[in-house]
Amino acid sequence: MTDLTRDFHVSVLLPQDYEGLRTTLQDAGLPAEDIDQPNREFFRFVTDDGGLLGYGGFEVYGAVGLLRSVVILEAFRGWGFGFQFIKVLESLAKFNGVSQLWLLTTTAETFFAKCGYAKVARASAPASIKTTNEFTTLCPDTAVCMCKAI
Repeated sequence: MTDLTRDFHVSVLLPQDYEGLRTTLQDAGLPAEDIDQPNREFFRFVTDDGGLLGYGGFEVYGAVGLLRSVVILEAFRGWGFGFQFIKVLESLAKFNGVSQLWLLTTTAETFFAKCGYAKVARASAPASIKTTNEFTTLCPDTAVCMCKAI
Protein backbone atom coordinates (compact mmCIF):
# COMPACT_ATOMS: atom_id res chain seq x y z
CA MET A 1 0.00 0.00 0.00
CA THR A 2 1.34 3.46 -0.87
CA ASP A 3 1.90 5.88 1.99
CA LEU A 4 -0.26 8.88 1.12
CA THR A 5 -0.23 10.55 4.53
CA ARG A 6 1.88 13.45 3.27
CA ASP A 7 -0.01 13.92 0.02
CA PHE A 8 -3.08 15.91 0.96
CA HIS A 9 -4.32 19.47 1.06
CA VAL A 10 -6.83 21.16 3.32
CA SER A 11 -9.44 23.72 2.29
CA VAL A 12 -12.16 25.52 4.22
CA LEU A 13 -15.66 24.42 3.33
CA LEU A 14 -18.02 27.12 2.15
CA PRO A 15 -21.78 26.78 2.69
CA GLN A 16 -22.28 25.63 -0.91
CA ASP A 17 -19.92 22.70 -0.15
CA TYR A 18 -21.89 21.44 2.84
CA GLU A 19 -24.01 18.97 0.86
CA GLY A 20 -20.95 16.81 0.15
CA LEU A 21 -20.03 16.89 3.84
CA ARG A 22 -23.60 16.10 4.86
CA THR A 23 -23.81 13.10 2.50
CA THR A 24 -20.43 11.73 3.61
CA LEU A 25 -21.35 12.06 7.29
CA GLN A 26 -24.71 10.38 6.79
CA ASP A 27 -23.07 7.54 4.82
CA ALA A 28 -20.70 7.02 7.78
CA GLY A 29 -23.53 7.08 10.33
CA LEU A 30 -22.41 10.40 11.84
CA PRO A 31 -24.66 13.36 12.75
CA ALA A 32 -25.05 15.99 10.05
CA GLU A 33 -28.25 17.80 10.99
CA ASP A 34 -26.62 20.94 12.40
CA ILE A 35 -23.53 21.49 10.27
CA ASP A 36 -24.83 24.82 8.98
CA GLN A 37 -25.21 26.36 12.46
CA PRO A 38 -22.99 29.19 13.82
CA ASN A 39 -19.57 28.68 15.47
CA ARG A 40 -18.60 25.82 13.14
CA GLU A 41 -15.63 25.49 10.82
CA PHE A 42 -15.39 22.54 8.44
CA PHE A 43 -12.55 21.47 6.18
CA ARG A 44 -12.10 19.21 3.19
CA PHE A 45 -9.03 16.99 2.89
CA VAL A 46 -8.06 16.12 -0.68
CA THR A 47 -5.21 14.39 -2.53
CA ASP A 48 -2.77 16.36 -4.68
CA ASP A 49 -4.94 15.65 -7.71
CA GLY A 50 -8.14 16.80 -5.95
CA GLY A 51 -9.53 13.42 -4.91
CA LEU A 52 -11.62 13.59 -1.74
CA LEU A 53 -10.11 11.89 1.32
CA GLY A 54 -12.44 13.15 4.03
CA TYR A 55 -13.69 15.99 6.18
CA GLY A 56 -13.31 17.34 9.67
CA GLY A 57 -14.21 20.36 11.72
CA PHE A 58 -14.84 21.93 15.06
CA GLU A 59 -17.08 24.32 16.93
CA VAL A 60 -15.49 27.23 18.79
CA TYR A 61 -16.73 28.59 22.13
CA GLY A 62 -13.99 30.91 23.32
CA ALA A 63 -11.03 28.87 24.54
CA VAL A 64 -12.86 25.55 24.27
CA GLY A 65 -13.87 23.71 21.15
CA LEU A 66 -15.82 20.67 20.10
CA LEU A 67 -14.16 18.41 17.54
CA ARG A 68 -16.79 17.50 14.93
CA SER A 69 -17.44 15.51 11.83
CA VAL A 70 -14.08 13.81 11.37
CA VAL A 71 -14.68 11.29 8.61
CA ILE A 72 -12.39 9.53 6.17
CA LEU A 73 -13.76 7.94 3.03
CA GLU A 74 -13.85 4.19 3.46
CA ALA A 75 -11.29 3.53 0.69
CA PHE A 76 -8.68 5.54 2.64
CA ARG A 77 -9.30 4.26 6.17
CA GLY A 78 -6.37 2.52 7.82
CA TRP A 79 -3.78 4.50 5.87
CA GLY A 80 -2.87 6.93 8.67
CA PHE A 81 -4.86 9.89 7.40
CA GLY A 82 -6.95 10.14 10.57
CA PHE A 83 -3.93 10.99 12.72
CA GLN A 84 -2.81 13.60 10.20
CA PHE A 85 -6.29 15.13 9.96
CA ILE A 86 -6.52 15.42 13.74
CA LYS A 87 -3.14 17.20 13.90
CA VAL A 88 -4.31 19.68 11.26
CA LEU A 89 -7.66 20.26 12.98
CA GLU A 90 -5.96 20.80 16.34
CA SER A 91 -3.60 23.35 14.78
CA LEU A 92 -6.48 25.18 13.12
CA ALA A 93 -8.51 25.17 16.34
CA LYS A 94 -5.52 26.49 18.26
CA PHE A 95 -5.12 29.25 15.65
CA ASN A 96 -8.77 30.14 16.37
CA GLY A 97 -8.01 30.57 20.09
CA VAL A 98 -9.01 27.11 21.30
CA SER A 99 -6.82 25.63 24.03
CA GLN A 100 -8.96 22.60 24.87
CA LEU A 101 -10.83 20.30 22.47
CA TRP A 102 -13.74 18.08 23.48
CA LEU A 103 -15.48 15.32 21.55
CA LEU A 104 -18.11 12.63 21.76
CA THR A 105 -17.68 9.28 20.03
CA THR A 106 -19.61 6.05 19.84
CA THR A 107 -17.10 4.15 17.70
CA ALA A 108 -13.62 5.71 17.81
CA GLU A 109 -12.56 5.88 21.46
CA THR A 110 -9.38 3.88 20.81
CA PHE A 111 -8.40 6.05 17.84
CA PHE A 112 -8.88 9.30 19.76
CA ALA A 113 -7.00 7.92 22.76
CA LYS A 114 -4.05 7.27 20.42
CA CYS A 115 -4.33 10.94 19.40
CA GLY A 116 -3.93 12.02 23.03
CA TYR A 117 -7.57 12.46 24.04
CA ALA A 118 -8.53 11.30 27.52
CA LYS A 119 -11.89 9.84 28.49
CA VAL A 120 -13.68 12.15 30.93
CA ALA A 121 -17.08 12.31 32.58
CA ARG A 122 -19.60 13.94 30.28
CA ALA A 123 -20.76 16.09 33.21
CA SER A 124 -17.28 17.63 33.44
CA ALA A 125 -17.58 19.38 30.07
CA PRO A 126 -17.80 23.17 30.15
CA ALA A 127 -21.32 24.61 29.95
CA SER A 128 -20.71 25.91 26.42
CA ILE A 129 -19.92 22.37 25.26
CA LYS A 130 -22.71 20.68 27.25
CA THR A 131 -25.32 22.89 25.57
CA THR A 132 -24.26 22.08 21.99
CA ASN A 133 -26.54 20.07 19.71
CA GLU A 134 -23.92 17.33 19.69
CA PHE A 135 -24.22 16.92 23.48
CA THR A 136 -27.92 17.59 23.90
CA THR A 137 -29.56 15.78 20.99
CA LEU A 138 -27.26 14.37 18.28
CA CYS A 139 -25.12 11.91 20.24
CA PRO A 140 -26.58 9.32 22.59
CA ASP A 141 -25.92 9.43 26.32
CA THR A 142 -23.79 6.32 25.82
CA ALA A 143 -21.26 8.24 23.66
CA VAL A 144 -17.81 8.48 25.22
CA CYS A 145 -16.75 12.01 26.14
CA MET A 146 -13.08 12.85 25.60
CA CYS A 147 -10.90 15.93 26.00
CA LYS A 148 -7.42 17.17 25.13
CA ALA A 149 -5.47 20.33 25.90
CA ILE A 150 -3.94 21.66 22.70
